[in-house]
Amino acid sequence: LRDGKLVFTYPALQVDTASQQDLTRILVNLKFGLSADLEAGHYYLQFAITDKLLNKPLPVVQWANFEIVK
Repeated sequence: LRDGKLVFTYPALQVDTASQQDLTRILVNLKFGLSADLEAGHYYLQFAITDKLLNKPLPVVQWANFEIVK
């Protein structure tokens, strides 16, 4: 997100928890590239996690800010 506008989206992933050792902390490793034509400036990366096993699955949202410098 930049200035409240969506500039990039990644498709939802289903996480396989069978190989996780501690289900209180699910580890996911993901790598993606951003477009080279993004303008310099401050951005926010938003993660939304939903546990679909809950009766009313609500997403948990986490943010990370970063800056593109050219």
